[in-house]
Parts: sequence; structure tokens; C-alpha cells
Amino acid sequence: MITNRSLTAMALTCLVLASCGGRVARPVEETRDHDKALSCDHLKAEKSVNFERMADLAGEEKAKHDLNAGVFMASPLFLDLTNVEQKEVEALTARNKILDAEIARRNCPVPSN
Repeated sequence: MITNRSLTAMALTCLVLASCGGRVARPVEETRDHDKALSCDHLKAEKSVNFERMADLAGEEKAKHDLNAGVFMASPLFLDLTNVEQKEVEALTARNKILDAEIARRNCPVPSN
């Protein structure tokens, strides 16, 4: 016989397990104290690193969707329904806009291709 107490325990267990599905977002800061001290090369390099990280996050998001499809069949409790990758990409995009503004303000040379 299932009692109210055991139903409550099962519900709490399900909630705890459901929270194990994702990771915590770690968005970059839009501005940093040392931005004014960075050289043009440093600003461009940071932008390049940010673009690489955005590509990594896009791959991470695709892998998460693929994993969720398989996990859903086994146990929907472990689905990762967070949008941490999107939050981190938005933060990187905002950071790159700040870097672009600083590059323009300093009249940094644009590499020719």
C-alpha cells in the first residue's frame, strides 16, 4: 500500500534527480577592469577566443539535444532542459560588442586578407 509519506518521498526524490540534468551557466562579464589596459592585439585575440568558445557552445548544445533524445527514452528525469549555452553565447556576443567598441575607439589596424 502506498502512503502519503511514501508518495512525498518519491516526489522529492524525483525533484532531486531532475536537478542533476544540467550544468550551471558561467557567462563572461561584459566589461572588465583591465579592458583599457589591453593592447589592440590582446583585444583582437580575446575576440577570436570568444568566437571559438561560441563554436564550442554550439557543438555542446547540439550534443545536449542528441543526448536528451536518448535519455528521454530511458528516464525523463535526467533531461537537460537548461539553456546555459544560449546564455553564455549571449554574454560572449555582448563582450565582443564591447571589444569592438574599444577596438574602434583606439583605431586599431584591421588585418588585410
